[in-house]
Amino acid sequence: MRFGNLTLASLLALGAGLSHAPLGAQCVYGGGGGGGVVSGGGSNNGGNSNSGASNRGGSNRAGGGGSSVSTPASTPAGPSTGAPDSGPATGAPTPGGPAVPATGPSTPGVSTRGRGGMALDLRRHEHSQKLLALEWDYASVMDVEKSNANAPTSSEGRMQALSREAALAKLTAKDKRPLLVLRECEGCAGSEVALFQRKIDNERTQVLAQFFHCVKFRPNVLAPSHPFRQLFDAEKPAHLMLVSADGTTVIPFDGAQSQSELWKGMLAMLKQECERPAESAAMQLSNLMNEYDVLDLERKHLREALERELEKDGADSHRSGTLAKKVERVEAKLKELEAREARLLDIGLKTKAEATTKL
Repeated sequence: MRFGNLTLASLLALGAGLSHAPLGAQCVYGGGGGGGVVSGGGSNNGGNSNSGASNRGGSNRAGGGGSSVSTPASTPAGPSTGAPDSGPATGAPTPGGPAVPATGPSTPGVSTRGRGGMALDLRRHEHSQKLLALEWDYASVMDVEKSNANAPTSSEGRMQALSREAALAKLTAKDKRPLLVLRECEGCAGSEVALFQRKIDNERTQVLAQFFHCVKFRPNVLAPSHPFRQLFDAEKPAHLMLVSADGTTVIPFDGAQSQSELWKGMLAMLKQECERPAESAAMQLSNLMNEYDVLDLERKHLREALERELEKDGADSHRSGTLAKKVERVEAKLKELEAREARLLDIGLKTKAEATTKL
């Protein structure tokens, strides 16, 4: 029997060849009847009849309903995950090639690791952490008590509120930078939630705070007889405030301020009190920390390699000497960055005559 130019035997042979097409070929056939073919430019979300340029899940899927998925030439076809009669299960050897791993991300950009590479370490390292750490000055009641020679013997009896001017003079005697004052309350004692946000990055706040004299008070600072009680407003004592060294400018916050509000206040105070622009210095310090991190990480890896070499071949090996010299060069670069850090942190203080424009 003939069908056009083809005999029945030719058609049967052609059908047998198609039924054995490998999964890695241009068309992937699922089990069961139907035989429909769908191809196009959409993305494959795991359905039975979609095909396109992108394939969520990393493998083209042939469903049990007989759908055919047209696989782009640039995307290798994966194993079938359809009905039992549609082909081997995920992870099993396929007719068209070796087994495909059943686990692991397949969407570009999802994994933080490159092919054969290392995961990126985006944390701040030793020198940057040291730069960002705040040096809090805990205003000492005992220092005030020592000046009261005729005070009663009990600690509570010796406590006497200073005038606002005297309290400021006490705080600024050794450090003339503008003050960043944090008052702890019973609900946040021992924390810095009035200054830092819990859920977002606080690095810019930490950098700007380096230009201030940071002072922290315990909750009892609001006691009427506390030496520093007069620093705070009687009606609405600030949770956090920025104060010029002479006390003429105060920027109060309630502790629930946004970071942008805090940055605006910090930069305004620094512009008034300091000779050089703090914002430019802060940006340069952020760039400096990036350099710190590269060198700190390099030094860490070199030290680890040197330690392994010393254990293996001793201090006299050529490789030990080479690694030791590399460590020395990195440490010399870190010293240069430390000197630059010191220069950036010194933005100068205006004299009283210069700081005439108040907020």
